[in-house]
Amino acid sequence: NLERLGDLTYAGRGWSVLGRFQDFQTVDPGIPPSERPYARLPELLLTVHPYHAGSGIAAGLDAEYDNFYQPNTVYGQRLALHPYASWTYQRPYGYFKPTVRLYQTLYSLKNRQLGEPSSISHTIPSLDVDGRLVFERDTSWLGTQAVQTLEPRLYYLLTPYVDQSNTPVFDSTEMTFTFDSLFRPNRFTGSDRIGDANQLTVGLTSRTLGSQSGNEIFTASIGQIFYFRNQDVQIAGPPQTESSSPVAGEVAAHLLPNWSGRASFEWNPDTSADQWEKRAVELHYETPQHRLINLAYRFDQGTTTTTAYDNTDLAFQWPVTPQLQFVGRWLYSWLYHETQDAFAGVEYGQCCWRIRLLGRHMQTSGTTGGSTSVMLEVELAGLGNLGSNIEKYLQSSIYGYQAD
Repeated sequence: NLERLGDLTYAGRGWSVLGRFQDFQTVDPGIPPSERPYARLPELLLTVHPYHAGSGIAAGLDAEYDNFYQPNTVYGQRLALHPYASWTYQRPYGYFKPTVRLYQTLYSLKNRQLGEPSSISHTIPSLDVDGRLVFERDTSWLGTQAVQTLEPRLYYLLTPYVDQSNTPVFDSTEMTFTFDSLFRPNRFTGSDRIGDANQLTVGLTSRTLGSQSGNEIFTASIGQIFYFRNQDVQIAGPPQTESSSPVAGEVAAHLLPNWSGRASFEWNPDTSADQWEKRAVELHYETPQHRLINLAYRFDQGTTTTTAYDNTDLAFQWPVTPQLQFVGRWLYSWLYHETQDAFAGVEYGQCCWRIRLLGRHMQTSGTTGGSTSVMLEVELAGLGNLGSNIEKYLQSSIYGYQAD
């Protein structure tokens, strides 16, 4: 799908508004017309940043209007209002933060089947309570004075069940389960699905901080959600009836100059298959001269709605001179024993112009042949660029990439 996009943003004091026109051209004729993406003609996003009334009280608003257009399926207009208010009690030893939210969504739909309503609305309240304690002690790390913390955290979420099966799915998807998702108020993106919940997250984090610098040297976190009722709201499939989520954790470290590392995992003791459902290890090397190398291994055994993968990933950006640098990436699938994506290229630029040349080989699945392409971009400072948008592609493919 080739995107056509136009944005206009205006920001005031404490608020901002975004106007957007977005459309797609589907170049794969094998995709049925009814499964092609929606156009937003237009989309309006209003963000009112939290207003602090004193004594820890804050309130804000997220509002969104979309005119979704796709004539081969259900389409129409959606207005979503998400006001919220919170109170934060914070001290050096921790914090306590309850938040109330309201999800108000209104639809005006076309192309509905006979007998289905064209006007639908949902009003869903939600409450979450977040609390953390921080214990610390003096210690040493590899001969350096440091501070170690122990931070237990509880997060309770209560959202009543409201049947949303009669509304279309314009832009909602279920979020990938990670440690961060243990503390999210909604398990879906977008505004078409608001997940019902009566659950408690128990988490624990330990950090090691440099006594002089305050920088994090080592961090380890682990957590799990305990469900007190079924999760009935789904995009596809039956309700989820598990009493608890998988255990999610992550570890991050800065052990050497210019080197950092991160590892994450998802462990499910209730499954009969591989209990380590997800795992990833990443190493990142970066110097002040923007020389960087990324090494990673990622595994996901997949579910009925997600794709399995087992990949190693190597990417780099390596300046040779102030004008010349090389870039590249190699993503290899151990599931199919084939290169999934690989590219190598060169960038050369002066004060007011830059040229990028990239060769790429990509395979979209393990059962079809790959494609090879050559991309060329000429960038003129202040005037724009000609050819492929290679800079944007490198930013999404090489973590930490910077155009010098």
